[in-house]
Amino acid sequence: MKIVQSILSAIGISQRTLAALINANHTTLSRYETATRSLPTNVMLPLAELQQTLSSLPTPPQASPTTEDIQTLQQRAAYCTAQATILQQQLAAMQLQYNQAATLLQLIAALRINPIITGEKQQRWLDEQAYQANKKLAKYGWLPQQQLQQKIALLQHEAKLCLQQL
Repeated sequence: MKIVQSILSAIGISQRTLAALINANHTTLSRYETATRSLPTNVMLPLAELQQTLSSLPTPPQASPTTEDIQTLQQRAAYCTAQATILQQQLAAMQLQYNQAATLLQLIAALRINPIITGEKQQRWLDEQAYQANKKLAKYGWLPQQQLQQKIALLQHEAKLCLQQL
């Protein structure tokens, strides 16, 4: 059982391909792997030779980055850094919009108390401004800001990982 599995995992081929390589039936190999049958000698000998040949091969060299791989990593790191910068600017704008809307709501609350504004038209205007400010608070609130901060952190981390691999 183990010889078939070790050959298959060592060279990454299918059972059918291995069977074709040693001129055997793939069901024979399958039954041997599941321990429902033993291997005939005409199949076991080529498998043993193949296993011996595999064990005598030198270990393959480790993959090393090519100049194209390095350039790709550098470009990816630069892209991630640029995207993080753009998102940081968006976050600053988002925070400004939120603060402006919160300030406007405070002003509207103060104006509603003030007896100077008593007209119906002015009250409707204040209601509309409060409605718009509340929409901005929802759009630029804590959760959207946190989501953007997470995206920024992820891009910065990806850029750092790309640079570490160089």
